[in-house]
Amino acid sequence: MGFADNMKAFTEEVRRTTRDRASALADTNKKTAQLLSDARAMLQKVSQENRQRAQDMHARLDDCRQQRQQQVQEMRQDFAQQLEEMRKDLHQVLDETRQHRHEAVNQVLGTARTAREHLANDLQEAGRLWREHQMG
Repeated sequence: MGFADNMKAFTEEVRRTTRDRASALADTNKKTAQLLSDARAMLQKVSQENRQRAQDMHARLDDCRQQRQQQVQEMRQDFAQQLEEMRKDLHQVLDETRQHRHEAVNQVLGTARTAREHLANDLQEAGRLWREHQMG
């Protein structure tokens, strides 16, 4: 084989490898574009799933917050009701205690009045007896 034949073979080989490279490059570009498209689709799907999860979480948190607010409101109402019952009971006990105290004071005053009357009667009797004895 001569120089011309070698050059021709070399040129054919360069053309063939260039075509193969161009074909490979086009194939690589096509696969890269497909891979990029698939990656974007996957990221969009993940983003959508995360958005949905976030919405679900916010809905659950809102429900939980509403339940807690309702429980707190019920607890406050129960506490207010219990406090009002305790106030009524306390006023009733205080009224009964006040009434018993007044009755006890009246009883003591009555006893003192009776004792004073008896003492006054005894002193009058003693005075009368003393005058009789002195005049006597």
